[in-house]
Amino acid sequence: MLAALGLRHAPRFPLGGPSPMAATPLPREPLSGTCDASGNATLKYRAPAHFYVHCYIAVAVSAGSPSYIVTLGGSTSGALVYGQGNQTQLGPVLLQPGEVVQIMVFGANNNATVAGQVVGWQAAQPEELLPLLPLQPTAVTLTTPAVSGLSSGTLVNQGDTVSLNCAGAAVVSVQITSGTIAAGTIIAITGSPDGTTYYDLPIFQPQSNGRWADGSIGSTTFSSYGLLLVPVSGLAGIRIAMTTKGGGQGSLPVILRAAAAAIFPPSISQQLMAQSQPVVIASDQSAVAVTPFGSSLGQKTMANSMPVVIASDQSAVATLFPSNARTAFAATANAAAGVVAEAMLQVIPVRAGVAGAGVTSIAVTAGKKLRLTAIVCSFLTGAAALNVSRFFLRTNPSGAVVITSPLLWVIELAPPSATSGVGNWATADFPDGMELSGTDQVGISHIAGAVTNTEWVALVGFEY
Repeated sequence: MLAALGLRHAPRFPLGGPSPMAATPLPREPLSGTCDASGNATLKYRAPAHFYVHCYIAVAVSAGSPSYIVTLGGSTSGALVYGQGNQTQLGPVLLQPGEVVQIMVFGANNNATVAGQVVGWQAAQPEELLPLLPLQPTAVTLTTPAVSGLSSGTLVNQGDTVSLNCAGAAVVSVQITSGTIAAGTIIAITGSPDGTTYYDLPIFQPQSNGRWADGSIGSTTFSSYGLLLVPVSGLAGIRIAMTTKGGGQGSLPVILRAAAAAIFPPSISQQLMAQSQPVVIASDQSAVAVTPFGSSLGQKTMANSMPVVIASDQSAVATLFPSNARTAFAATANAAAGVVAEAMLQVIPVRAGVAGAGVTSIAVTAGKKLRLTAIVCSFLTGAAALNVSRFFLRTNPSGAVVITSPLLWVIELAPPSATSGVGNWATADFPDGMELSGTDQVGISHIAGAVTNTEWVALVGFEY
C-alpha cells in the first residue's frame, strides 16, 4: 500500500495496530503571484526537508476563468491534481521530505493576482500520516468559473485586437462604447477552442430587432456604437479585431464581458416558435388532460365559457380596462427625411382617431396611463448605397424627450442591396405593454446613413 502511495519507508507498527499519532500541523505557507499577459502563472511549494507532508492547497485568482494543474518538480506531465474556478481547494497531496510541487494556473485574465496557502499535516515518518488516510484526490470549486471575465482595449489601426479568456462562459457581450464604424472598416469577432486556431462566430444584435450577423461587422450592419452578444460555449478565448480600416476611421473603445448564462432576447414573428422550449412533465406527475374547452379557438371560447355569478354580499368587480375607458393611441411619422446626426423625429399623435399637432415629445393625458403595445418602422433608400436607418424609442419622466433621454427600444434597418428605392421594415411587439403615467413623456429619435433615406414610423397603444 505504501509503495503505491510513493512512500519509501515501511511502517514501524502493524497495519491495524496502534498509531503513535505524532503528526503535527504543517506551518501555513502563503502563496502569491501575478499572471502574465496570457493569463498564466506558476507557483511553487517545497515540503519541509525532514518531514513527510499531507496537505491541501487553497488558491484564488482575482479575474478570469482559471484552471489548475499541480505537478511534482518542474515537470508539466504526471499531474497530481486538476482544478478549476476563481476560488478552489486542491488536494490532498502526499509529499516526500524536501519535494517540490508547482501549481500551474491557466486561463486567467492578464495581470490577474493569484493568492493562497498550503495547509495540512507533517510527520517525521510516513506511517504517522496513516491516520489521515485514505487519500481521495478532490478539487472543490467554490465559485462558478467564467462569470467575471472582463477585458477592454481600443481598436485604432488595422490589426489591433482585444482578447478575452472565456473558458466556461456561455456568452460574451461586446460593447463598442463610442465612435462610429466608418465605410470600408471591417471588425471581425472570432473564437478559439484551444487558444491557437480561431474561427468566425455568430453575432447577435439585440439593438437591430434581434438580428444575427456572420462573424464580422461593418458600417452596413452596425453603423454606430452599441452592444453585441456572442455565444461562446466550449471556447477557450474570444477576440475582436480591426481587420480592415476604412478612410476616416476613428478609434473604437471596446469592452468584452463573459457571463455564465446565455440569455438572448426572443426573436419577433416566425422565429419565436423556433426558440420556444419544450414542456417536460416531472416523473412523479401525471399528464395533464386537454379538455375540449382548452382546445377551443376563436369564437368557440365565448360559447364555452361559464357565466360568473356574484354573491349577494359582494359588490361588482371592476374590469381592468373597461371598454368605455380605453382610448386608442398612435403616434405616426409619414415619409420623414433621414438625418445624419441624431435628432428627435416629429410625429403626429392620434387619440380616438383625432390627429393632433406635430410634436417631438408626447405627454401622457392628465389622469391617465399610456400603454404602448407595438412600434413599426420602415424606410426606403434614395441613393444606390447601403445606407441604414436607426430609430430610438425614448422616455423622460420629468420633461420633454431629447436625444439623450433614457432609451426603451432600438430598431436598426438596412437595405437588402446598394440600390436606390429599396428598403426594409420591422415590427416590435410589447406583449405586456410599456406603461407610462403621470409626468412621463415619450418620443422617438432617429439617425440615418444619408439624408436621402425616407422613413415611416407608427407607435401604437392605448390610454386608460
